[in-house]
Amino acid sequence: MQDLNILITSGGVETALNIIKCLKKSAFNCRIITADMDPNSLGQYFSDINYLTPKATEENFISEIIKIVHKEKIDFIFPCHSSEIAIFCSSKSSFESEGVGLILPHSSAEETCSNKKKFIEFLGKHNFNSAKTFQSFDQVHNFPIFIRPITGSSSSGAILIGCKSQITKEQIANQHNLIIQEYIAAPEITIDAYRNSAKGFFACIPRIRQKVKDGKSIIAETVNDINILKLAKNLLERLEFDGACNIQLFLDEDLKIIEINPRMSAGGLLLACEAGLNIPELMLRDYLSMPLPNLQPPSKPIKMVRYLDEVFL
Repeated sequence: MQDLNILITSGGVETALNIIKCLKKSAFNCRIITADMDPNSLGQYFSDINYLTPKATEENFISEIIKIVHKEKIDFIFPCHSSEIAIFCSSKSSFESEGVGLILPHSSAEETCSNKKKFIEFLGKHNFNSAKTFQSFDQVHNFPIFIRPITGSSSSGAILIGCKSQITKEQIANQHNLIIQEYIAAPEITIDAYRNSAKGFFACIPRIRQKVKDGKSIIAETVNDINILKLAKNLLERLEFDGACNIQLFLDEDLKIIEINPRMSAGGLLLACEAGLNIPELMLRDYLSMPLPNLQPPSKPIKMVRYLDEVFL
């Protein structure tokens, strides 16, 4: 299979490590280059070469990435962290002019997904089910409720509030930057998905999150539910979303949608790979105009249990 030079940014996050594992299971012979702002980034111990870069929000971030592209003759880039997806989306043409592969959603779809308020408005406009949302704490009469920042990832800032007295003055003052929703006591489903509308391609693997730590699945099991598969396909079509993402929803009678992260997942990407959906390999095949396989969820559940591991230097 073809030799490729692959750049993985935010090389220290779990998504990057998952992508590296998926690429090593793929049919491609990948030389893996990681880049991260942290000199102790874990990805450097699993890649062929590592670079220290500025923060994604700094002005010279993209120019430094392009220097790596030139030096290492990069064929394809996998951005990993939520904070850099929008930046790569807006700079996509710069990389395409360099002959570098970069599969990302359109900026409008990315913006809708990354802003939880806009996403909830999108769900309401298109008649998708979601948790009841309040515009302010004054509208809340029943508890518990769940609050989270309008932007962010990995459950950062998400708080369960059991009664009115638990609402702080700081939260009231900052409520215009919060999503305030009813609490739903139901299992959560995450769907790892990939779509290319031009080729009429869609594939996904749903999994039930049986145990979660820091917003990431550490125990999960695949599920094969036709209603979940149809919902995921319909949602991405309405959103006109192309590329890789993970969709989160509540497994109740209404299948209430929580959010879409416009990137590959940190928790269950490897479970999807084990179930037959190797999304990083699929993206490379898509970019290289190779045939995309007809993929179906496994008929029998596959369970994943994750654990910490060590690197000694």
